[in-house]
Amino acid sequence: MLTGDKLVKITKILYSQWMKNYEELFESNDVMWNDNFSDNVYRFYKGIHKNLSLPNDVDEFFYYMNTLLLNEENLKNGTLDSSNIITPSKKLFQINVSERRTETVKYSGQLQVDGYFTKDQLVSNVYELNNVDYLYLYDYDQDDRDHLAGEGDGIEVEGVELVKVIKNESSGFNKFLNSLTESEIKFLKEELEKRLL
Repeated sequence: MLTGDKLVKITKILYSQWMKNYEELFESNDVMWNDNFSDNVYRFYKGIHKNLSLPNDVDEFFYYMNTLLLNEENLKNGTLDSSNIITPSKKLFQINVSERRTETVKYSGQLQVDGYFTKDQLVSNVYELNNVDYLYLYDYDQDDRDHLAGEGDGIEVEGVELVKVIKNESSGFNKFLNSLTESEIKFLKEELEKRLL
């Protein structure tokens, strides 16, 4: 993700391109990874990302669109620079889901029964003996199960919870480095090389 002066430049370009076609900036709820709606934010990003050498992936899309939203006031009044740009924080979320399923499962096992019958007699009478409660076939000891078929109604999202905010990649030393101009970086590199020799 871009930070510092590079991010300021990209953010200003994105803002000016959006404002050429719309009277105001989009709302947070309009930021959707969805190509199905006309005049939506994703279509805008998809149409411009190659010209700005930005990847067309989920993280980049939400990062740059939320950067626009976070810096709207400074973009409006033309005061956005590397000292006041606000970058989105990466966050960890938990998505709570549920699923209803109908499954056909074959269970296998053994049931021991004693009696004065022969094996052939037991085979012939096993269901009748179950019906008269001499034995109970459902009392078997399960040792195997095979999933034969199943269908579900689909996954349903029951809620989303914020777990934590992950440390901003643009904080600290990285933010400082990204705010430097090319000549300042060159000077810093030369100074470091002198001192390390």
